[in-house]
Amino acid sequence: MADFVTTVTDEGELDADELTKFEEGVIFGYTPELVVDQVATVRSQAAAKTIQFAKYANLSLITSRITDGEEVASVVLADSTATLSPVEYGNAITLQKSADVQSGFKAGAAAGFLIGRNAGASLDKLAMTALEGFSTTQIWPNGKTATTQLTDSDVLDSAFAHRLHNKLARLNVPGINGGMYVGIAHEDLLYDLKMDAGAAGWTEVNKYANPDNVLMNEVGMFAGIRWLRSSNATITSDGGSGTTDSY
Repeated sequence: MADFVTTVTDEGELDADELTKFEEGVIFGYTPELVVDQVATVRSQAAAKTIQFAKYANLSLITSRITDGEEVASVVLADSTATLSPVEYGNAITLQKSADVQSGFKAGAAAGFLIGRNAGASLDKLAMTALEGFSTTQIWPNGKTATTQLTDSDVLDSAFAHRLHNKLARLNVPGINGGMYVGIAHEDLLYDLKMDAGAAGWTEVNKYANPDNVLMNEVGMFAGIRWLRSSNATITSDGGSGTTDSY
């Protein structure tokens, strides 16, 4: 990936063959690994060492009528910023020329694909780690107040899924595609949810009214949440109580 990225971002000219290899090899392997970025605001180009995202607080609701002859009172625009500092990540594969020739030039194509796949999976893991590290609004099932309290019975079930939706909806958090929220979970947790939700509540993607809008790795819909599968969700061995693993 390092060699490709250096060439693409420099001002040197690329021939058609190099572009084809990049698009059909690296990008082809890269794209299917991206899950988190589907529901994120991505800035692909920014000529700065730091990037600032502006955030503005909603105004208070007006419940009193305007008095005739009086002007509406002005309010302060409450703004804040989130500052990000871009960093670089990379990987590379070094091939001997004989390896590529002896494989019928398949080794080079495989190397490009694997570099792309590694890049996509690595970025997705970094994004997942960032989400997992956001501890301000964490909640746990069954009234637990810490991850270390979790037992084998504290699973992602119907009650917890509805509670997740309630926490977001009561704060007027905007959703996507008609107000739906998105949940990203490990396959183990999705198995628990589907078993508890039952056929009457769980909606498979092939039964969507508009299946063309299915997100990558989306497996179904339940409790007003579109569920995406990701093996990049962190599993902590014995992270709960006793020998219970936490997700």
